[in-house]
Amino acid sequence: MTKDYLFVARAVPGSETTVRLEVSANGARTFATARIPVALEQHSYTILDASHGFVMLHVHHGWKNGREVGNIYASDATGALFSLSLPNVASNQGGEVAIERILSMDGVYIANYVDDPSVEFSEEEGELVDDEPVEGIDFQRHHGAVKPSKDEDYIRTVISFDNGGMWSHLEPPAEDHEGRQIECPKSRCSIHLHVVSSEVTSVPLYATEAAVGLILAMGNIGPYLRYEQDEMNTYLSRDGGLTWQEVHAGSYSYEFGDHGGLIVMADATRRTRNVVFSWTEGADWYDFELDGEPFHVNNIITSDSAASTKFLIYGTRDYDSVLYHLDFSSILPRTCSGYWAPDAQSSDYETWIPSAGLISGESCLLGRITSYVRRKPHAKCFNGEKFERPVFKNNCPCTFEDYHCALGFARTLGESECRPVDVDAGWYLLVLTPEEMECTSSGAYFADAYRRVPGDTCEGGFVPPKAQVPCPSFSPLSRAALIASGLIVVIILLLIGMNRAAAGLEGNGGFEILRYVKYATLTRAGRETEDYTSENEGELGDAPSLDQYCANVGRSKKGDDNVVHHNIASDSEESLDFDFDDDADALRLHGDHQVRMRASGISSATAAVPRLQPPTRASPVFENEDFPLDTD
Repeated sequence: MTKDYLFVARAVPGSETTVRLEVSANGARTFATARIPVALEQHSYTILDASHGFVMLHVHHGWKNGREVGNIYASDATGALFSLSLPNVASNQGGEVAIERILSMDGVYIANYVDDPSVEFSEEEGELVDDEPVEGIDFQRHHGAVKPSKDEDYIRTVISFDNGGMWSHLEPPAEDHEGRQIECPKSRCSIHLHVVSSEVTSVPLYATEAAVGLILAMGNIGPYLRYEQDEMNTYLSRDGGLTWQEVHAGSYSYEFGDHGGLIVMADATRRTRNVVFSWTEGADWYDFELDGEPFHVNNIITSDSAASTKFLIYGTRDYDSVLYHLDFSSILPRTCSGYWAPDAQSSDYETWIPSAGLISGESCLLGRITSYVRRKPHAKCFNGEKFERPVFKNNCPCTFEDYHCALGFARTLGESECRPVDVDAGWYLLVLTPEEMECTSSGAYFADAYRRVPGDTCEGGFVPPKAQVPCPSFSPLSRAALIASGLIVVIILLLIGMNRAAAGLEGNGGFEILRYVKYATLTRAGRETEDYTSENEGELGDAPSLDQYCANVGRSKKGDDNVVHHNIASDSEESLDFDFDDDADALRLHGDHQVRMRASGISSATAAVPRLQPPTRASPVFENEDFPLDTD
């Protein structure tokens, strides 16, 4: 639990080793499941930082070759939506993650990551080899004594000046502590630091809030972090990790005092009586010897505020504990003055503006230029325990550096541009639904590739454009999905057409055979007129009813002699055609040709069916009809 967030690790049903992180940003009134963009198992969490309006989170995903390996993620202001900050971050056997926030500056982190190509996650399996369960949440303990890990190769050190948005390697100094030129290939030459304790050194990287911009650490120059004692040296940075200098050969215990105006060190690996110190921020070093026999130095401490000039150094001599009190208050004659007028010739103070070393030369960090007032390195005075450091801030125009990569995008180490990741990767559905992607019919969607770094205060300037990203294959509007859908529709239409064609051939075969037979009109039905009376009905008394005809169809019995005779006359040579659309006064039956109809309704001719003759004259009643019947 922090000031802004509450975290709960929830066990995944059906699993004994995996958990899910629930986050509340409103005092436990509601919780949201952390959306972490990997399809890997999550075994434990370390909250690295949650004090600046966002969460820096380490997720332990498994073990590889006996090494605990995980990723660092940075959240948005809700604390629940995370993007990948640094993969394959190293940690020691005690579970302490190899990352340190530089407390004296905003947004600066130094971390170690595993650059071993054999340390690879299996996204298909969602786990690492040699997995061991580690459950729950651990909060990062700065400078805590933990069991050191075994020697590890392929560890490299990187630094971020924007809360984990971009990382870069540390630039090595040009000379060693004795002024000799350092020679190494530029492509494989950088400083690598022991960010956390190990079995070869119990002294991790150290920075305190009171000593602005000052960092002390043990490490080496080369392609990877080394663990041999003769390869280790002690390094100091005065500008927040941008540049470094080698101050001593070997490993030392160290502490800051007088708000960074005093540095005290002693050998951490061999018995010693010697203490070295600097009141010029590492530009000059002095030493003296303690009384008694040499002893193993365990640590050097001062007040929590690092404002005092008094220190304690303790250790062991054989089986005895040793403690010394060191007082440096008499080495300098006075208290510094002129902090209200930094950079003036008469002032003991200067203005220092931290920078990320950008090619543009800009000194903006987190969207602002921050000016710190600190003592000039060679001013022969103490800051004093009551010193309060003035700090001035002015906002800058926005640039790429003011933005993290949004979900679904990532930066290559050392680059500022956010590029889309593989949208078909399994993790994508864990954090974005197809609806959130808003895929269009063009097979692409427009997404925000950048999001403002939490705590960044830049104004105007760069406005990140939306990036066009191909829709994943599982999207219904992706190009692949549209092509597949189109093929399916075409196949369905072809099947329907073939089915109809087959049905037509099978059901209408008789009509196809007799397609040349023509059917003439029998009659056309019309409206009843006023001249129509019941007397007209009598004239139709002998006419067979169509209902009778239809009712009798299908009831024929073979050999039935019961027949009904009707005479039908026609002058037409055309075949009869039934039409009941137009008006007709009556339907009369004439003719000498007989058609015999069985009682069952199926008719048979007693003689050859005659050809119907065309009309000799037009009937006045049906003068507009094509084939009128004789009404005489």
